[in-house]
Amino acid sequence: MPKPSWIGLKNRDKKGAIRRLRDSHLKAYSHKQTIVACGATNTKRECEEMQTGSTGLRSATNRAIFLDRDGVINKNRADHVKSWAEFEFLPDVFGALRDLATLDLPIIVITNQGAIGRELTTHEAVDDIHARMLIAVQEQGGRIDDVLYCPHKPEDRCDCRKPQPGLLKQAAERWHLDLSQCFLVGDAETDIQAGQWVGCRSLLVLTGRGHAHHAEMFGVPTAQNLAMAAKLIRHTLDLGGDNVGLSVHYGSPFANSQ
Repeated sequence: MPKPSWIGLKNRDKKGAIRRLRDSHLKAYSHKQTIVACGATNTKRECEEMQTGSTGLRSATNRAIFLDRDGVINKNRADHVKSWAEFEFLPDVFGALRDLATLDLPIIVITNQGAIGRELTTHEAVDDIHARMLIAVQEQGGRIDDVLYCPHKPEDRCDCRKPQPGLLKQAAERWHLDLSQCFLVGDAETDIQAGQWVGCRSLLVLTGRGHAHHAEMFGVPTAQNLAMAAKLIRHTLDLGGDNVGLSVHYGSPFANSQ
């Protein structure tokens, strides 16, 4: 029986999100101010135990794997991913997430979603995307343990929009992480800068915007896609957890959001 996935979001419209998930033949419950989304065979108790049990909001090793969303997990869109209908998984992502799931580290998505601040979509629509994304990944044998996003526009100058490291710091507090021992996979310069700001072992994938940004980031470790990034992370951990090819840094990140 598949394990339930819980949405690590303080959902602004819990009833609406639950209704939309149930309309898609998924079970969903409100539990401790989060949405717990389950497959059709899971009970409410199983969902609640998933959130409060051994997985919990804590990493046993103080490590985690951070993933950007657009360009790493799903295809970028010039007009933004505004609904589940516009969300399209990249090739080989399910296999990569199955591989990462075996590493027994929290897998946390951190993503800029400035389309909310631009009023192109809503918090509720983005939460719905993430609930469905988690379920789709779970049904393919992988997992994503938490999702944190910044809804602000670049001109808002917030501390959570990458390259600012606010989302990483929030995750570190929530999961009790040592960010210098965490991995970050992104497809943009701003992702890498956010990771470098707090000492994450950062890796650029050449999907999404990666090809365009690669030339600007000489010396930054790269992988063709998330599947290859997963193999590099596994290789690093197998060799004792040292950086092993993920240790190249190219200076301090810029202070302003892009």
